[in-house]
Amino acid sequence: MFKADGITYEINGEVTPNDVSSVFIASGINRPSNDVDRIQRMIENADITITAWDKEKMIDIARAITDYSYCCYLSDLAVDTEYQKWE
Repeated sequence: MFKADGITYEINGEVTPNDVSSVFIASGINRPSNDVDRIQRMIENADITITAWDKEKMIDIARAITDYSYCCYLSDLAVDTEYQKWE
């Protein structure tokens, strides 16, 4: 876990399907946002998840599958639209 600009980042930290669903919906990404059973399987079968938190609110998720040697497939990258900004 590390912090930057008031946001906490976690690698392979605990997340719930409801947290992920909320980020999917808030980001606008096209995912099965209301299928919490499927989201649970998505979490369980990911090799790496990186999440960002603003206090208790999950605002970002990156989910990947990797061989830890050469290949890494980023299957999801979702950021709550309130936290998306370009500078």
